[in-house]
Amino acid sequence: MKFTVNRTELLAAAQNAERIAPRVSTIEILQCAYLQAKQDTLTVASGNLEIALEQQLPAQIETEGSVVVKAPLLSGMLRLLDGERVTFQMKNGKLVVSSGNAEYSIPVMDAAQYPRMEIPCPAATVPVSGIPALTKRTAFAVSEDTKQPICTSRTV
Repeated sequence: MKFTVNRTELLAAAQNAERIAPRVSTIEILQCAYLQAKQDTLTVASGNLEIALEQQLPAQIETEGSVVVKAPLLSGMLRLLDGERVTFQMKNGKLVVSSGNAEYSIPVMDAAQYPRMEIPCPAATVPVSGIPALTKRTAFAVSEDTKQPICTSRTV
């Protein structure tokens, strides 16, 4: 696996992955971020068996593949790098990350062991821009009676 990606975009995705991945877990691989390089797209995924996050970034893929790295390690490392572009490459069972004058070699886990959650296709989701309109069309059903608190929730 070998790919090059914009460091700032990947840092934002890695920080999101770090927020989702649990800091302490009995299942060690859940503390990690899943990186998949395929067809000019880098997919960054993480989850904690309740919430799943998957982000796609444009990347220059030389060799396709996938790898799992500790989420805090990935985001901390990207934060310290100074170059605009960062290159990831598998060498001798380790992931070599280089940008500018810096180069890191970090341990990885088997990507086949990562429990990826099923995320619905984009056609089955509501775009964020459609949520306010959806709320306005259903707000009439909210009760004004405070004796039934389950029916009084409305936040727009």
